[in-house]
This record gives sequence, C-alpha cells and structure tokens, in this order.
Amino acid sequence: MTFTLLASAVAGVLVSALLPFLAIPALRRIQVVDVQTERSSHHGVALRGLGVAPWGGVAIALVATLVFVSPTSWHPVFAMGAALAIGLVGFTEDLVGLSIRVRAGLQLLVGVALSAAVGLLQNGGILAVLVFGVFFVAYVNVTNFMDGINGISGIHGVVVGISFAAVGLFEDVGWLVMLGVLIAGVFGAFIVWNVGSELRFLGDVGSYLLGGIVAATVIAAYSVGVPLWALVSPLLLYISDSAYTLLRRLGSRKRWYEAHREHVYQRLAALPGLGHVMVAVIYGAMTAVLAIVGGIVLVAPDALAALIVAQAALIAGFFLASERRLASADHDSREAAAS
Repeated sequence: MTFTLLASAVAGVLVSALLPFLAIPALRRIQVVDVQTERSSHHGVALRGLGVAPWGGVAIALVATLVFVSPTSWHPVFAMGAALAIGLVGFTEDLVGLSIRVRAGLQLLVGVALSAAVGLLQNGGILAVLVFGVFFVAYVNVTNFMDGINGISGIHGVVVGISFAAVGLFEDVGWLVMLGVLIAGVFGAFIVWNVGSELRFLGDVGSYLLGGIVAATVIAAYSVGVPLWALVSPLLLYISDSAYTLLRRLGSRKRWYEAHREHVYQRLAALPGLGHVMVAVIYGAMTAVLAIVGGIVLVAPDALAALIVAQAALIAGFFLASERRLASADHDSREAAAS
C-alpha cells in the first residue's frame, strides 16, 4: 500500500509541475493580479493565484488515493480534503475577496471538522477538537503572512514535507511519508515558477493550501500517536516570526491587523546583499535545523524539555542576530544620508 500511496503523491507532483502552463494564461485572462501595497515586498503588478497548480496536484493525489488505494486509514484523505477545502477559501479571496470574519469562520469550520474526523473528539473530547481547530486557523494565517518574498513558501513546503516523510519512515506510518512527499513535491515544483524574472505568486489559494495541508498533516498524524513535537518543530520559525512581529507592532501601538511589511524575513530581504532568495534559503536552513533538533524526541522522549530549550535558544539567537544586522544597516544608511 505504501508504494501505491507514493505513486499517488508522485502523480500529484507531476500534475502540479505541469499545471502552470495552463494556469498562467487563464489567470492572466481573468486578471488575477497582485498590485503593490504596503505589505508587498515586490514592485509593480504580479500574477497571483498560481497556487492553483499545487492545489491541482493535491486534488489528483486525493483522487488517486481514493481510486487506487484501499486505505486502512482515512487520515490522509481527511487531511488532503481539508487542505483542498481551505485552498478554495483562499481562491475565493483571490477572486472576489472575503471579510475577515467569513475567512476566519470558514477556516475554523474546516479545522474543527478535520479534528473531529480523525478521532480527536473520541480521544480528547471537545476541548482537543477546539484546540486543534484553532491551531489549524492559526497556521493557515501564519503561512499567509509569511508568503511575502520569492521562494520562501516553496522552500518551506520542501523542508517541512521532507521532515514529515522522515518522521513517517521512523514511525512506520506510510501515509505520513506519502503526505510528506506530496507537500515537498508540489511546493518544490512551484519554486521554479516563483523565482524567475516574472512576478508569479501563490496567492491566497496557495498560501492557504500550504498552511492547511501542513496543519492537517500535523493533526492527523498526532491523532494516531506520532509525537507532536517531532511534527511541530519545523513550523516553529514561521510561528515565531509571526508572533515576534505581532508583539513588536503591539508594543509600538500599531494596529496589528493592518497590512505591513515588518516581518523579520521581509526586513532582511530588503537589505543590500541579501534579497528574497537568500533570505528564503536562510529560513529554509533554519527550519531544517529546528526539524532535526525536534526529531530527536523520536529516539529520546525524555529529552523533550531540553529540546524545547535548545530550539528556543536557536530561535532567539536567530532573531537577535537579525535585529543586529538590521540595526547596523539602518545606522549605515543614516550616516550615508548625513554625509
């Protein structure tokens, strides 16, 4: 069954790699574009909504799983279904826009439904369903906030997907390996389209899909006994950047919900000598380190507290070094302007 599951994932990856050839002309015709705003780290008008390609890849993988695999577990089906549903919410936002309340309500509905479907209602009760439903909402929005420079979402998907596949191999959970390969493949295929000279973005359909399938995989895998910290560790840098930026804005008495480009990754990408791709690679490398450190819990469960402290130190050191680099660049620019 594992081979058939992997074949389904590979089929999804191939479709996601080829779909942009059809999707790009269609998106241009219906004018799904991203005009530069205060939150943008790019200049000019970009084509957005190309997240329909990885969405199509996940859809093909889901269909192939239902048709060709006789699953002993429906968890991967539920996870892919939840991701596709939240991707459609994102696509609606790309096309016509949705209010914050509607978006949040639909995200919570999908997260709660998924959590109940994979068995958390029976095993953990209503509280567990609500907690993981809120986690689903939170991570969908985190990936949306973090999808602001070229390459960062694609690399994040690749690193997180490989991490999930490795955990699945260690825990002997075939469908977790399949989902990891699928995530890494469909978002890895997008990188080629994202880092070229033309501006092509995932859009909300793609960033919601990324957050949705990652969060759904965490919830589904945890529900069958996979150690939670091994699953969550590769998500920590994304979560930390979003939380750190939110706290900085609240501390400065700024409206937290307003569009901005004050995330650490956005500020770093604006520095001379770094740029989008370099920062995306740095974030990917840091995510890989956090995943490896967190994965130690698989062989040494009693070391969880020490692992959390080590990861917190890594993240704090990363942000401290980043802020020093940013402060130095700001000082140099002021001196240059004064001279």
